[in-house]
Amino acid sequence: MTKVTDLRILDDTILHMVGTGDNWHTTWAGDDKLYVSLNDGEGFPDVEGYTGMSLNTRVFAVNGHPPNHSFEYLPGFPDLPSGEIPEERSRYYGFSIIALDEHIYHYLYTPNHPWAWPPPHEPVGDDEMWFDAPIYLGFWVADQAWGPWSQVHEETSWTPAEEPGARAYQPQISPKWISDDGKSFWMIFTDSQPVDGERLYYDCNVQKVEILIE
Repeated sequence: MTKVTDLRILDDTILHMVGTGDNWHTTWAGDDKLYVSLNDGEGFPDVEGYTGMSLNTRVFAVNGHPPNHSFEYLPGFPDLPSGEIPEERSRYYGFSIIALDEHIYHYLYTPNHPWAWPPPHEPVGDDEMWFDAPIYLGFWVADQAWGPWSQVHEETSWTPAEEPGARAYQPQISPKWISDDGKSFWMIFTDSQPVDGERLYYDCNVQKVEILIE
């Protein structure tokens, strides 16, 4: 019986898209497109429909496979701007998305009351870091969705490309980008590290991962 023993995350495959946003929850629809949910960003300047508006949430379609994938603006999705919004109005954040039959369901929550925790993305130090250390990354496998689960990979200090300043977060496995033989997939993530005063990797980064089996 085939057994997954570990994962090999390939740093030389990292691709940074030119744009801004984070989270990138992903679903694969019946039209063979991926649909990804952006949070807190402007999207992609080279994609038709770009306005430069800072948005709480927007959904994009993604065509193709890395390294030749491309983003598609969805004109029917409403603009949900961020910025200074009075408490009596809602801010819509989309943190889950799923394609089912001929529809796409996008979960939105509306934190139109004072935050119950410190506001997100507040710097934690003089270096303007959002996180004071790299986060944890782990992968688990199971024969059934309900388990039992076994861990096959762990990084207690996740730093893509071994960048000491990396502050990567929100890793997502793209379902469409799992290889036909099941031995690799592409992972989506965001990195909030500042580079020369700018968050150059606060966007939709992708990276290939190999699955090691025996």
